[in-house]
Amino acid sequence: MRPFRYAALRLLATMALLAVTLLAAGCLGELSQPSPSKRYYTLNPLRDGAPLLEKPLSERIKIRRLTAAPSFSSRELVYKLEDGAFVTDYYHLFLAPPADQVSQAMTRWIRDAGLFAAVLPPSSSTDSLYVLETNIEELYADYSAKPSQTMARLHATLIRDDGMEYSIIMDRTYSERASVEGEGAAGVVQAMEAAFAAMFAQLELDIAEQVADSEN
Repeated sequence: MRPFRYAALRLLATMALLAVTLLAAGCLGELSQPSPSKRYYTLNPLRDGAPLLEKPLSERIKIRRLTAAPSFSSRELVYKLEDGAFVTDYYHLFLAPPADQVSQAMTRWIRDAGLFAAVLPPSSSTDSLYVLETNIEELYADYSAKPSQTMARLHATLIRDDGMEYSIIMDRTYSERASVEGEGAAGVVQAMEAAFAAMFAQLELDIAEQVADSEN
């Protein structure tokens, strides 16, 4: 009986060692698999065509730093799922925070529109009669919509400050959806650019109208 007992214990020990070896090999195999690489995207809507006006309406405007709602300020792309839940994409990110990229694009857009002789960036210390403040309220890919769309919402406030009187001459919210036609995250970013381009085009017209009224 005793030799049989020792043989059984030896067999159990061998099986346990084999199981540990196989488990370790499996774990090492998983660890050796390369993790997906992150991909980065720029948000860069461009204005096409000639300036809106041949002659500037005013000397200059200052574009204050654009802000973003906390839910949509991160570099990770944000998706709204079919059940209404929101998730962020760890592997697909903006190259820089979306607020910074949109601010730069909007400054360039208004400069190209020719509404002002000079368009001052947020970093400028020069005073300006007109000041534009903007905030991204929403920015995500909506996969609960059929077909899938991007949703972008931008709030803009135009201020006139002559040093003696401070007044808000425009306070508006722009909302735009654009269909996601390309594949994956690249298609999402492309649709976001289209949404911002549409909003910037309307913002350009509204600023021109308000400044023209203010100058007369």
